[in-house]
Amino acid sequence: MQVRQAAVVIAIVAALFAAQLPLIAQTAHAQTGLQVSNHVFTSRVIRSADDTFFVQDVLVGFERGTASCQTLTQVVLPRGNHRIALALVDPRGNELSRVTFPTIQARSDNWTQSLEGTWRNIRFDQSGVHAMVVYLENRAVARFHLVVE
Repeated sequence: MQVRQAAVVIAIVAALFAAQLPLIAQTAHAQTGLQVSNHVFTSRVIRSADDTFFVQDVLVGFERGTASCQTLTQVVLPRGNHRIALALVDPRGNELSRVTFPTIQARSDNWTQSLEGTWRNIRFDQSGVHAMVVYLENRAVARFHLVVE
């Protein structure tokens, strides 16, 4: 699978994403108490010794076929226990794959949690706008779009 990577495209996508992020986070917070503070598709997530994260390459698009990638999603949660899952969904709404995380225990309000998703051998059979859906307690609370050509 070929991945389109160009500095200009990445800068434009990052700027557009940053502009949309406050709206996404406010909507999610108003409905569920969960806020998404950051999300990225990448070829590889790297965790350093001090538990900080780095991404190797930002993926800005996919082509039809089989793909593997990682995602790094940061959420802000209220105090309590939370069950979170991420799912890749095709343009027709069919779930292609799901990553479910162990229960997160937020020890205080505004608890920041990084969610590292690994996606292997995902079949992108259709072109079009796909989605990454964030689920909290089995309810969809946020959605990020990705284009498959």
